[in-house]
Amino acid sequence: MLSLAPQYLNYHRVFLFWIIVMLAFGHLMDSCLFWMEKIYLFARRILAIRNRYMIMAGISSGADWICLT
Repeated sequence: MLSLAPQYLNYHRVFLFWIIVMLAFGHLMDSCLFWMEKIYLFARRILAIRNRYMIMAGISSGADWICLT
């Protein structure tokens, strides 16, 4: 059991490191996804103006996703 302790501590440190990384960059990644979604919806609006109902459905679902996060 004593020989397994250092490996457990290493895995625990890696786990805590990834939690810290996700907490540090979570807000930045959310903002990047938000702007990517805006650009995607803008391109769809240009390419397919007739699909306005689908675009509005995508905006509403994106707004719900942003509110949930």
